[in-house]
Amino acid sequence: MLQVGRGLTEKAPEIGFSQDRKGAFASSVINGVIGGEFLRSFKVIFDYSHQQIILEPNEHLGETSAYSTEMSGIGP
Repeated sequence: MLQVGRGLTEKAPEIGFSQDRKGAFASSVINGVIGGEFLRSFKVIFDYSHQQIILEPNEHLGETSAYSTEMSGIGP
């Protein structure tokens, strides 16, 4: 389960956390991957000055899609 903010939880989000010791996912600046289907439910704001990501729910919140296993973080 993933909790976003104070009141929104996602029971089974498409996410992945790497324990790789070599390769791109072994980087100390990458902690994991959040799937595009999860991100599609939000307006995603990157606040670089405060080093945070702001997720504002949109009209897709709660929908399911054929793209539920898409893990690039981008999608249609």
